[in-house]
Amino acid sequence: MPQAMQILGLEGPLGNPYVGEKLDEPGYMQRLQVDQNVSALSQDCLMLPRDLYVQLGGLDEEGIPPPYSITDLCLRIREAGYLLVWSPSVQLMLDRQGPTVVSAQQQDAMYAFVKQGIC
Repeated sequence: MPQAMQILGLEGPLGNPYVGEKLDEPGYMQRLQVDQNVSALSQDCLMLPRDLYVQLGGLDEEGIPPPYSITDLCLRIREAGYLLVWSPSVQLMLDRQGPTVVSAQQQDAMYAFVKQGIC
């Protein structure tokens, strides 16, 4: 599930580098074949202990633009000293209508939060 891996600053504030790749593709420098620490994980694939979620204050759905609240949580997880691990051995079956469309205003708001050091 390559779309679970997210990189800050790619295609706007956040991007998925391997969307559309086949499951058996090696990826750039074989990155789709190894477990690795990533900038952020998508909302579909982030799993963490409930205690950590509560300790970090959960999702900030009011202060952070809606499509980026999970990214904010991922950054707080990293700041707390944890790794965000993406693994090629994990596969999910998702029922989606289509990709999430992010407006220019939402992207600008995320850049403003990052610039202010909020997330």
